Amino acid sequence: MTIYDEWVRDAIVNRLQFSSFYFGRAVVEDFKAGDLELERGDRLEPSKALPDVADFGLMDVPFVAEFWKSQAPSELRLLHETPLMQLEGSTFEQWCIDLLHTWHLGPVATFIAFVIWFILGSKVCASCAHVDTEDGYKLSLIEIRSHLWRFYKEKRAGDPNFRKRGAAVCLKQ
Repeated sequence: MTIYDEWVRDAIVNRLQFSSFYFGRAVVEDFKAGDLELERGDRLEPSKALPDVADFGLMDVPFVAEFWKSQAPSELRLLHETPLMQLEGSTFEQWCIDLLHTWHLGPVATFIAFVIWFILGSKVCASCAHVDTEDGYKLSLIEIRSHLWRFYKEKRAGDPNFRKRGAAVCLKQ
């Protein structure tokens, strides 16, 4: 929106406040002047014309300011405009949802963590049946780790190319 008058700029400045609830400098009181309308919670965003939102009251009129319309913070999905969309030729058609970040680091990671905690809490190892909870977790974790190391040792012995299939960031010994 374009701010044409100094009194409008000053009236908006009086209604702006830094708020962690709205993730930035936001309007704390509804404001209407002509076709310019701001609601409580609308957040002032940095732009090319106004790179620092703290300088809003110092700008010479007329100038362009960007406000993001308010939503309940629990419903926010996008907090700021992504700079990638400001690059020449960059569009949403070029974006791709990748398997690693959406599946493997999302529901699969949560499921694996749940399974590990379930195993640790169920005291499946024989050595932790009569110990307190914290010691039971530690003993179960040690036993799970030993089973994993044994599995890798058997895999290396049976497959000479097993080391070559390791992670790409693995250091060569």
